[in-house]
Amino acid sequence: MIREKIKWLDPLTQSVVLLILSLIFILLLKRFLTGFSIAAIGVIRGFYMIKNEAGLIIENEYPGEFWIKPESSDIPQKITPQTSLPIEADGIKINDKVFKIRTGTNVKITKDGKIYTYSPISQLVNEYVSEKSFNKKEYEGWKKLFETN
Repeated sequence: MIREKIKWLDPLTQSVVLLILSLIFILLLKRFLTGFSIAAIGVIRGFYMIKNEAGLIIENEYPGEFWIKPESSDIPQKITPQTSLPIEADGIKINDKVFKIRTGTNVKITKDGKIYTYSPISQLVNEYVSEKSFNKKEYEGWKKLFETN
C-alpha cells in the first residue's frame, strides 16, 4: 500500500497538492486546460478519499493500550501494542486526550502517546478535540470514546 511506503503522501495531501498544481498551471503558466485537468483529478481524488479512505494509524511506538473510534462504528475498540498495523480509525483516545483523525490522513503514535501527522497539510486539519468540539448529533457518535477509561 502506497500510504505505508510514502507516509507523508496521504490521500488528503494528494488532493491538496493536485489542486495547488492546477492553480500554478492556470495562474502562472497560463495553461488553462492543463490546470483544469489537474484540478478535476484533484477533486475526483478528494471525493474518492471522502468515500473510501479512512484515517490510518501507520506506526505505533506507544508501549501501552489505547482506544480508537472506528470509522464505521460508535463502539470504541481497545488497541494493544501487539495489534497489527495499519489501523483504520476516526479517533484515538490516549493519555485521557481524544484526537480526531480526518478522513484520508496518516498518523503515528509516539512512545509518549503523542499523535503525529506526517504531512504539514494533514497537520492543519487534524487536532485534539474535546466534547465541546462536536454538535449534539456528532457527539452521540463520539460519546463512548470520551467515556472509556
